[in-house]
Amino acid sequence: MAHSSLRVFLLRSPDGGPSSDAAATAGDPYESLLTARLACTAVSIPTLAHVTVNVDVLVRILAERESEFWAVVVTSKRAVEALVEAWDRASKDDGAFTSTTAPLWRSKPLFTVGKATLRSSVPLGFSSPFSPEILPGNATLLAHAIVAHTPAPPVSKSILFLAGDKRLPTLPETLQSAGFKMEELEVYRTGPAPEFAEAIEKACASVEGEESGNVDGQEGGRVAGGGAGADPSAGEDRVRPGDPDWIVAFSPSGISVALSHPSTDIFARAKFACIGETTAAAVRKAEWTVGCVARKPTAEGVVEAMEVAMSGGGGGGGGGAAEL
Repeated sequence: MAHSSLRVFLLRSPDGGPSSDAAATAGDPYESLLTARLACTAVSIPTLAHVTVNVDVLVRILAERESEFWAVVVTSKRAVEALVEAWDRASKDDGAFTSTTAPLWRSKPLFTVGKATLRSSVPLGFSSPFSPEILPGNATLLAHAIVAHTPAPPVSKSILFLAGDKRLPTLPETLQSAGFKMEELEVYRTGPAPEFAEAIEKACASVEGEESGNVDGQEGGRVAGGGAGADPSAGEDRVRPGDPDWIVAFSPSGISVALSHPSTDIFARAKFACIGETTAAAVRKAEWTVGCVARKPTAEGVVEAMEVAMSGGGGGGGGGAAEL
């Protein structure tokens, strides 16, 4: 972990989960880019936990109601995971599903919000109407892309929309107002990660512990210096040396979890880099400081917005919040 005066906490698990092979070998893209570009200490904090629900209902839809739908919409990897689970169960429960019904489902377009969601759907064998390079990136843009792609929506069949309990209303409202029939099924629910409070304290303590030792460049219990993008105000408002200067927020749900933490002053003293305007609104409602808003909901978008904010420019804006 890099020694730097700038500390950044990310309100999310590392990409693929804290123990995934992908995270271990390739590194979390947000942590890697933040460390490389800002020479900071970046720590991911597991914030939300997801529970799959209504799998039995989805199994019945897959096995018995294929003819009622012309397309499937998923806006998160969690929704795809629920679809994969139901697909596997349908295959085991009904021998005819694999040979007869599954190919019919695969012939329907699968509309996804971004590259990660598309990649997670590959094992199912669906085809995407959009190439990975032009995937919309958020639910609002996806809705408009579906409307543009299908100027005459089928009147006798519906879109199967697999969503979470915290989904925003924009996508179904946009499609329904354009004449699309939709059937929505909640396939996962989001709640606080049980280890959140402990992870916050551990992150603060671990950084504090690194800086309390005899480290070159350390002054007064803190590490001096920082990268080219270092925030000149880093450390000014900390009560403990390990408290974060910046917090990257990915969803309103994550902000709700942070509000439940017994030491909300940790968040009140930091600046927030938000993945999109919806998340930024949740931060402002909590009366915390929005330091910047990413123009694109990606690691590059977040880091660029932070660089601009730290250099004294505007904090960006206009990014689309990821659904949770």
